Amino acid sequence: MAESPPLRFGIEIEALFHPHHQEPNLLVAAFAKKLAEGHDGMRSAYNDWERDYKSWQIVHDDSLRGYGKFGPYALEVISPILYLDSGGAWRRQIKDMFTHVGTKCNLTSNKTCGFHIHMSPGSRSPWLMEELISISFAIIYFDEALLALMPQHRRNSYYLRSNLADNDRFSEQSMNGCWTALLGLKTKGDFFDLMQNGDDECRFAWNFANLMPGIDTTGATIEWRQPPGVTTVDDCLGWTELAVEFIHAAKGWRDIGTEVEGLYAGDVDGLKEFLGERGQYPGSDMGLLDGIFRGKAGRVSAATQRVDYPADYDNGLWQ
Repeated sequence: MAESPPLRFGIEIEALFHPHHQEPNLLVAAFAKKLAEGHDGMRSAYNDWERDYKSWQIVHDDSLRGYGKFGPYALEVISPILYLDSGGAWRRQIKDMFTHVGTKCNLTSNKTCGFHIHMSPGSRSPWLMEELISISFAIIYFDEALLALMPQHRRNSYYLRSNLADNDRFSEQSMNGCWTALLGLKTKGDFFDLMQNGDDECRFAWNFANLMPGIDTTGATIEWRQPPGVTTVDDCLGWTELAVEFIHAAKGWRDIGTEVEGLYAGDVDGLKEFLGERGQYPGSDMGLLDGIFRGKAGRVSAATQRVDYPADYDNGLWQ
């Protein structure tokens, strides 16, 4: 029997789509349908709330701003389930999608656009409790390093709160105290409650709500919502590589809470070393991270004031 890949994952791309050839009076739903034409693995689900995760789906996202009635069009593209295979087939799938989209339009991004990655075990089994503990501690420990990689509008967004600094359960704790709190968790519901400060809204950089079975969740994934919107295949591959390497590096390190401080600083350099030494999987490509890490250093504290970018746009505070 073939060995399971380390992870299964899916990506969500929020962007503004500018057609190369603008058809007069073409509304967004019709554009979404035209955008999918010519790609056997893509379909418009603009007016469809069902998600099959078997194809690239073009959907509506009401948090996006900066669009026009007849273009540019604000859309979200959701990937099929991708597998962290050693041959890199997942990268080819992403490249093929960008090539197809590029024949029809250009992509731009703004402060309401983001890039999300959902990750679950490659074996199709649920996350083990010890894996969730290790991953959660890595999220807390490298919180300020990950913030240092982000543009300002992803650091201070109202919808991307820090799982550490904006969490009353952790903000006054030492790293040892955070580790002790995580070790005391018994259920996935406990993880959701602790990591998101009892908030059942999707307003944290790392979203654990999808661990809970429900109408709108798979009951299986951890979602990283923090990266900025992507408009090129290189940016998309880079942030995806960072996400999967981060989870891969953390999930099997059972004693991360007592060992990591002696091995890796909680800054950008420490994060890069952590990924390079522990995040490698068969077929990994650290070179994809070069653009993300270039010119970045140190750590950045979580913002003390949060900005609701969609609301500010509606109120004319930015364009």
